[in-house]
Order: sequence, then structure tokens, then C-alpha cells
Amino acid sequence: MNKRKRYSILFVSILFGLTLAAQAPQQYGIKCGTLYYTVQSAINFPGMPSLKVTVTGKSCFDEYGLKEATQYTETADPGEASLRHTKHYFSLRLPDYYCLINADTNEKVDEENLSNTTKEILAQHTITNYDNLSDIEAEIYSSQFIGTTVYLAKNCKKYKITEKIPLYNSEDIVVVWNNIVLHRISKTSALQYEYKVTKIDENIPEANAFKIPE
Repeated sequence: MNKRKRYSILFVSILFGLTLAAQAPQQYGIKCGTLYYTVQSAINFPGMPSLKVTVTGKSCFDEYGLKEATQYTETADPGEASLRHTKHYFSLRLPDYYCLINADTNEKVDEENLSNTTKEILAQHTITNYDNLSDIEAEIYSSQFIGTTVYLAKNCKKYKITEKIPLYNSEDIVVVWNNIVLHRISKTSALQYEYKVTKIDENIPEANAFKIPE
């Protein structure tokens, strides 16, 4: 296993595996809406091309986040044109139900076979109360309230998130509105990651947005 892949897997194990395992029964502060978002990430190691990934997507939710459907497009560029690829995904999370579908093949995806960035995105859409972390979350990272800010005309809270597991020793800045992450930046010597919501629609999503695929 090469160095880039090894570090990528370790990083995502924290973001995805531990975060999802720690997911508490939290809820968003508004009943329903749709978030439109982008992700820009890059992993850099000396002497190797930068692994760049871009994502665009939207996430519909209802019942304060107990129902959530996400559609997104992921493009990975490992520095070689012949290896550049784009994939489309759909995920649905309901009480007592979850699935992730490769929209290109219309097949359910085994989470063990997900790309690193796909795992990052799924972890990003878990619901976390940064003012009151669960016991398991508190073992993984600390959360410090550092002030307020206005983002997309919303009055938000701003937090510094510090990992307790010594991998990259990263400190993330997270902007949160009603328990919804609107902006997150993570920078280390090897990783640059930015998630940002570009639009918030507070209207009720269409009922078929949460239909279980056949």
C-alpha cells in the first residue's frame, strides 16, 4: 500500500468510521429544508502529485433531520488525466433505514468499498451538537466555542475542533447554524479540506425525496 493511500485511509477512518459510530440522537434546529453545498479537498505528500477531489451536491431533510436524502457528484483528480473520474451518488437516511446508491449503476454500495471522499461527505452530514458532545465524540475530539459569525445571512456559532487522536494534529474551524454545519475548513501539512453550503432553502422538500428505492 503506497504512502498516500495509507494516510488517506487513516484520515477517513477518523472522519467516517468514528464519527458515524459516535452519532448521537441529535436533531437539527429547524424542521425541514434543502442544503446545496460544495467540497474542495486535496491531499499532498512530498514528491507526489496532489490528489484533488471536488464535490457538488444537495441534501434534503425533514423531521428535524430524522429524514435526510442526499444527491451529489464526486470528481477525483489524482494528477493523471487517464485516472480522473466522476461518480454520482444518492444516500437516504430514515429512522431504522439507510442506503447508499451508485446512481451511475443504480446499485447499492457496500460502505467498505466507498471512496475516501464519499466517506468524508457522509460523515459531514451526521448531526452533532458541538455545545454538548456525546461521550464517544468527546474521546475523538474537543470542541471550543470561539464566537459568532454571519454566514448566508444566518447568525451562526463558530467552533474550533481539535483532534485528540495524533494523526494530522488538525484543528478545524466549523460554522454551525441550528446544529447544521454550513462551513468547515481543515488544513494540515498534508491535507486541505473545505466544505461549504452555498444555498439554504427552508421550504418543505417534495415527499418523494425520501422514497425508499425499489
